[in-house]
Amino acid sequence: MAIIRRGTWLRTSMIAVVAAGLGGAACDSTGEMDATTGGVAPCVSPVECGADAGADCESAFNDFCGQPCTGDADCGGTLLYCADDGMCTADCTAGGDQCVSGETCTSVGRCDDTGTSLFPDSGLGAGGTGNGNNGGDGCISFAVGFEPQTPTVLVLLDQSGSMDENFGNGMDRWDTMKDVLLAEADGVIYPLQNDVRFGLMLYSSENGFEDDGICPMLASTPLVNGDIDYKFGNYSAIFDLLDPAEMIEDTPTAESLRAAAESLGGFNAPGPKIIILATDGDPDTCEVPDPSTDEAKALSEAAVADIYDDGVQTYVISIGNDVTEDHLTNMAHAGVGQGPDGDASFYRPSQRSDMIAAFNQIINGVRGCIYDLNGSVAAEDQENGTITIGSGDPLVFNDPDGWRMNTPSQIELVGQACTDLENGVGALGIDFPCGEFIPIN
Repeated sequence: MAIIRRGTWLRTSMIAVVAAGLGGAACDSTGEMDATTGGVAPCVSPVECGADAGADCESAFNDFCGQPCTGDADCGGTLLYCADDGMCTADCTAGGDQCVSGETCTSVGRCDDTGTSLFPDSGLGAGGTGNGNNGGDGCISFAVGFEPQTPTVLVLLDQSGSMDENFGNGMDRWDTMKDVLLAEADGVIYPLQNDVRFGLMLYSSENGFEDDGICPMLASTPLVNGDIDYKFGNYSAIFDLLDPAEMIEDTPTAESLRAAAESLGGFNAPGPKIIILATDGDPDTCEVPDPSTDEAKALSEAAVADIYDDGVQTYVISIGNDVTEDHLTNMAHAGVGQGPDGDASFYRPSQRSDMIAAFNQIINGVRGCIYDLNGSVAAEDQENGTITIGSGDPLVFNDPDGWRMNTPSQIELVGQACTDLENGVGALGIDFPCGEFIPIN
């Protein structure tokens, strides 16, 4: 394993801040556990602390790593030393090969050319083995810290005149969507409003730009500083907007998507940002409000692709059967960054309950399957990560049913892997080889 820089190897090789039992008991000079010991000075090596004591001894060791110091004693007295920058660190570890030819690892983890080796009586030479988190290559790794992300969801709802067609249950498409989004008992917004930041935007036009018309015509939940107020507990504002709203006329989807994405882009909060486009027809444009054309479809597909590049995913729900299937497929692929051969699906529910299920599947999928890491991984190293759910086999990187990295610091489970996680198959485990994960200081 290559040394990153003398004096900072250990801190930049650590995989972050989550380690069980920090501050646990240390080992005494005989290798037995001593709960009263304040550090690890008497502990010759985590490996020598015994199988039962090793983990706690390592925890005490970990507790010093990267801590401020004024001298080596502040770092526990062994294994670590106080670097020039006033932080506990190490150049090397037992069994590691971090020191250059002619140097050995001292008892405080410093590479030295005096010939004084680390643990001279332990039998742990350059080819020795490690134990627990102290790997055979001398690299000490911690568990990667990760947090599920709270999504910000903008529902972009088609307000065109064709929404007056029958959807079923004795209601037209427009009233069905109102019921789906606003019903308190089993609708989409109310049950999730304290777990998801919601916003709503309605879109349409009256003959586009003809007669100096406004296009797109947009109505959204209350604005703050000129932008949509995405927040928890936003049900009342969404109800006040949607409940009295009436259908208008046209479907300028591309222009409305770009306006929606601009609004989301201006909202600064951690977590994924998504647009759920619910529309009942092929798009037109502000320039050509009628009829829908292949150019209008292409513009909407290009808008979704651009939006994804800007960090916003788009999911598409067809209200009824009038939207062209090829167009829906292209939109679904582009919305999550896939090309023509992608496998992302659009949603075409045929009844109210299926419509609610479609919204919930989209929202819960994003909500439960994207995790921000407490560090970053370079693109060339990402495939070396090990992601598991429970006791199952490691998931496959960039597989439709495995995992991918959206950014150097964000992991997403996709396909069956996401479904398994949502269904509680087991706990999520994330690990990267030491030195490939750079923790956030």
